Amino acid sequence: MRNRLIFTALLSVLLLVGAVGLALAQDGDAENGKILFGEYCAVCHGFDGKGRVGATLSEWFGSIDPEAFVRSTVSDGVGEVMPAFAQANNGPLTEGQIDDISAYILSWKERVDPAPTLTPIPVTPIPPVAGVSGDPTAGAQVYARECLLCHGEEGKGGVGTSLSGPISAPQPAAFFRQIINDGVSGSPMPGYRGVLSGGDVENTVAFILSWEHSPTSSGALAAEEENGFIWLVGVAFLIVLLAAMAWLIVRFSQRRTAGT
Repeated sequence: MRNRLIFTALLSVLLLVGAVGLALAQDGDAENGKILFGEYCAVCHGFDGKGRVGATLSEWFGSIDPEAFVRSTVSDGVGEVMPAFAQANNGPLTEGQIDDISAYILSWKERVDPAPTLTPIPVTPIPPVAGVSGDPTAGAQVYARECLLCHGEEGKGGVGTSLSGPISAPQPAAFFRQIINDGVSGSPMPGYRGVLSGGDVENTVAFILSWEHSPTSSGALAAEEENGFIWLVGVAFLIVLLAAMAWLIVRFSQRRTAGT
């Protein structure tokens, strides 16, 4: 009798824990998660979760606790393959947003939503970049769709590395072309070969390199520094010239005084 009571108590506790876990898993808003998934996840995993440059998510997970598995993956990332998205891990998403995305992904076991239609982002025309065949204006569209999430506005970085610093490669266009096509081994940067067309890659390279020619670029700052240096040299020359004239005037006056 005592063993039966203990067994019943343990079974009740397990059922209660399971019910609490299920309630927590259902806290997320799947509809909002769908929107967030499109913004933060679809670029790698596809809008239908069938994979793109990232893993396939559309099949049911073999984890003992799928809810915890999905949530921890979004929150903490996967080693060098996927970045962490939780704000606690320097990512962009709140705990509630992670709950929403997890709820949306887990909803696929019961339904499959159609992929949303992408709306082109308005882009101000960008002048061609010398020595590059791609169209930087078209590249801005590709960058916004494929790269902005990780690398941020003007390549200043996000969950991915910054692209806006000095380019040490002797052939910057070839360097970025290879990175986009093949990715970076040992990092979350995937390769887009076969995902992006050759034209999309060339346009994206042109857009990235166009930052070097923007008014706020290092080139403009270098020109500004050069102008400042020329101005300082001019001022210094003027000071030396005035000092020489003053010295000549004094010497001339001394000679006239000595002559009288």
